[in-house]
Amino acid sequence: MKVLTKSLLIILFIVTGKLSAQSVSLYRDTSIAVDIANMRLENAWTGGFNAPVFADMDLNGDGKMDLIVFDWVNRNIFRLNCFINNGSTTKNPWIFAPKYEKLFPKGLEGWIRTYDYDHDGDMDLFSYYISGGLELYRNDYTPTNGLSFNQVPILVNTHYGTFATPIYVTRVDMPALTDLENDSDMDVLAFSISGNLYENNKNIASDSSTGFGNLNYIYNITGCWGYFYTNASYNTAILYPGSSGTCFLGPANPFRTKIEEDKLAQYRHNGSATLALDIDGDGDQDIIVGDVGGTNLLMINNCGTPDSAYACAYDSIFPNYNIPVIQPGSPFPAPYYFDADNDGKKDLIAANFVPGAENYNNVQLYKNTTNNSTNVFSHVTNRFLANTMIDVGSSAHPVLVDIDGDGLKDMLIGNDFYSSPHQTKIAFYKNIGTSLKAKFHLITDDFDSISNLGILGVFPTFGDLDGDNDLDMILGEDGGSLIYYQNIGTATSPNFIFSQANYQSINVSAAASPQLIDVDRDGKLDLVIGNRIGTLSYYKNTGSVNAPIFTLQSNNFGAVNVSAGAIAGLSAPCLFDHNGSYELLVGSISGYLYHYTNIDGNLSGAFTLQDSMFQNIYEPARCVPAIADLDGDTKYDVVVGNSMGGVALYTQNVILSVANIDAPNSSFFNLFPNPVKDVLYLEFNNINQTSKIQLEIVDVLGKNVIKTYVRSGINTIDISNLSLGTYLIHANNGKQIFARKFVKE
Repeated sequence: MKVLTKSLLIILFIVTGKLSAQSVSLYRDTSIAVDIANMRLENAWTGGFNAPVFADMDLNGDGKMDLIVFDWVNRNIFRLNCFINNGSTTKNPWIFAPKYEKLFPKGLEGWIRTYDYDHDGDMDLFSYYISGGLELYRNDYTPTNGLSFNQVPILVNTHYGTFATPIYVTRVDMPALTDLENDSDMDVLAFSISGNLYENNKNIASDSSTGFGNLNYIYNITGCWGYFYTNASYNTAILYPGSSGTCFLGPANPFRTKIEEDKLAQYRHNGSATLALDIDGDGDQDIIVGDVGGTNLLMINNCGTPDSAYACAYDSIFPNYNIPVIQPGSPFPAPYYFDADNDGKKDLIAANFVPGAENYNNVQLYKNTTNNSTNVFSHVTNRFLANTMIDVGSSAHPVLVDIDGDGLKDMLIGNDFYSSPHQTKIAFYKNIGTSLKAKFHLITDDFDSISNLGILGVFPTFGDLDGDNDLDMILGEDGGSLIYYQNIGTATSPNFIFSQANYQSINVSAAASPQLIDVDRDGKLDLVIGNRIGTLSYYKNTGSVNAPIFTLQSNNFGAVNVSAGAIAGLSAPCLFDHNGSYELLVGSISGYLYHYTNIDGNLSGAFTLQDSMFQNIYEPARCVPAIADLDGDTKYDVVVGNSMGGVALYTQNVILSVANIDAPNSSFFNLFPNPVKDVLYLEFNNINQTSKIQLEIVDVLGKNVIKTYVRSGINTIDISNLSLGTYLIHANNGKQIFARKFVKE
């Protein structure tokens, strides 16, 4: 790398703390463009969605509400993603910003909610507490220190008379945080322990000595808010006549009769998500409910008052005037209400609440076509925000290979399956960039019509198996066997045809993830195959270059095991040559990559485990690595697939790291358009800046390609002479260095 400018060195030092020429460091990168039908995927490398919970919060202090997406990945695994709002009203405004994730509390489970309970202008964070209850993290953002959270108190209590107990919520029951009585205090509307009654945990802080903006809850002694019940068998409501009265099954107390308890048990359930909003603008809170009883959303209309709610009507196929929310194959949808397109009106979003069968069309957006008082919703898409990402359904198995002989590494991604319809496919992203910068374009989501095989789970690998100087294809499948496709075309115009199922009778029991590579460096391709239990099998080619015979050498190759004591490991090997020596990355069910060395000359021995959490890369709950140089710096980059069907990109270029520069810094300057062709506009927002601002544009190799001075206001920069690719622009106001990325296309 050429000598870096002083200001760039400052940025690198801030990000890494030190510079090292010897050690490999990988950074999360989003600079490589990906498009579908000539539409760029702004968040291509985010990693997909499974069961996302949405909450809004201003992450960077620019006054715009950003998005937090808390995803239930699998079993006990959750993932938090952050998206900055760039303010756009004409295209997707949400830009992946992973640098904020580390600022959030660790160990969050179940779901999150945000609400400014203390009226300081910052949304605070609420979540399910692992042993039951509602936990609170106060947002203590300051312009100097940025975003930070403090847990106060550990649990939010309510009172039954003088008896204090944590507000009852569960991992699969998400409450509504809202001001039910219009007294400016945050109330909590949640299902009771019985599972079919709504309890109003009324906040009386503004009515008591605890003071406005605090938390002081009492249980709603009426026994059921709104005087209705939900049905556990179906997501419908049971209403009561009149505008007042007692609950049919009696108040919430320990003195119900046996008959009342038996009747209540008919409706008990576990699994719900509640949204409270004044949907009709009459001054009281209505609710929208997703429930384990159905794949629909239930809207309950409140015809009472803020102080005395009662349910007078419901819509069990909400919205019945448009395309109703139905989440087929999913446990149930959860509703969310925020401005998704920056038009000033809050929209309705419905998404899988817990992991389910629907893995692709799992986030429905309903645009608010009127206003926040009348709230008329119209269906727009089943893939809100997910349609800005690479997403291949359930589990992504990437491979980087020059499939068409043009000298550029293409990306093919196998999957376990898409849910609607239930199909296993391979997506083919052709590299239409250059040797210095990859750019991927989706050609097809069903490469070679693999879906016609009717198999589950497909892992592709490529190599010349018949000695005709073009690539053939082997597929691993979930049952543990291999399928062979011969290329009867050419290296530059491939034509893969099905040749043999159960290829050479090789079977690794389950979840075969093969790699064709010359393991022993004898000039012939061998096979390394991962499996469900987490070990590797090595099959040596004892035949010839054009007629391979794969002979089992070991079912415990290198003593590799990525199961970490679990029943399954789901090993996915990626053996690669690094500076003349083989190294091995192995994906695992843990979401972490295992890194092994000491391979050459030691094929019958135990490899050296260097790291079971390689580079701290974490792509849950099943990661699959692929390696190639995608940015022309002669260093390897890593694409990692995960169980949500998405992929993440990691490169060795710290300049383009999204942990470094990932979002507009509105406190100083914005740039547009991005990507850009010839003229870049820079708008400096600091009207008090009277001195000249030093501006530098640096390419991916650290070379300073433009240096100039600008002033406050809007400036134009001619970049017509720059080569296509990604650049870092940094501005020095004499006190701080502000940096942004842009892409020239």
